[in-house]
Amino acid sequence: MKATNEFKTIFSASNLSPLEKLYSLQSLSIMDYFKTNLKHFGSDLVLTQDENIHILAFIIIQSSVPDLASQIELITAFASEYMQESSDGCEISRTYLQLIACIQYL
Repeated sequence: MKATNEFKTIFSASNLSPLEKLYSLQSLSIMDYFKTNLKHFGSDLVLTQDENIHILAFIIIQSSVPDLASQIELITAFASEYMQESSDGCEISRTYLQLIACIQYL
């Protein structure tokens, strides 16, 4: 799956800072699989945040990033309080909260 390779590439990149990795996750192509297979899912497919967490969990497991826990700790250490607790729905906050929820789920 393309998203699995993208996730692994992002977290394997030693030239990206923890926040750059978080920003890179915003463009993760989770929906690509569903868009290419709409005939099986229906043309009005909309995924909720809860469903995205399960999909991201699958991506994380499949990517097998060896030091993921320490990288998540670094992202949390460098993420501002606004990023971590924002309820205004900005993209970076949603990405952070989704990643953390997924890690807690696992």
